[in-house]
Amino acid sequence: MNEKQLGGWYSLRLTTALGNDWEFNTEIHDRNWNIIGDLQQFVMGFGFRKKVASKGIALTMFNSYFLSKKPFPESNFIPEYRVHQEILIPKIIWKRLNLNTLLRIEERFIQNQPFRLRTRLNQIVRIPLNNKDIKDNTIYLEVSNEVFLNPKLSSKNSNLKYFDLNRFSFGVGWKTSKNVVLELGIMNQTTSSWSKNQFMIGTRFSI
Repeated sequence: MNEKQLGGWYSLRLTTALGNDWEFNTEIHDRNWNIIGDLQQFVMGFGFRKKVASKGIALTMFNSYFLSKKPFPESNFIPEYRVHQEILIPKIIWKRLNLNTLLRIEERFIQNQPFRLRTRLNQIVRIPLNNKDIKDNTIYLEVSNEVFLNPKLSSKNSNLKYFDLNRFSFGVGWKTSKNVVLELGIMNQTTSSWSKNQFMIGTRFSI
């Protein structure tokens, strides 16, 4: 792997409102070791989200299927089925700064590997530039940091390092309308053995 080579991560997310504060979410991710062509990971997933408080606190149950490949020419794709539960806690600070805290627990089923858990803590800050809040036709800055940790469940997981990885990203988003959000950014992904920058493009649709 060339750590100096910029990778490319592309995502598409669709949120469908079901009523009574329920949502059905689907997403697809194409992640590459280079800008495009050297696939690192392909992800497809779906799940449900429920808002449980007037302040926007929400709970999520999600299922995902992964195909992952290490950055070596002889590597084969490794399939993984993953389930996660997540709580989202939003907060407005100084009437303008949008802080979202996400805590996630993952159950991971990787081919020919022992079952494992992973915890993730993500802090996301969004600052609107041309409006006081993020509404239709709003451009905003976004900064986030996510930490991944591996609890060791048994001796079968003894080779896992407690610190798995860290993702720090910054970029810009444009909420073009009630139903469409476009995002562009750079992410640095760091593990205990390597660090790499990724170029990101994301699109989110709501119906």
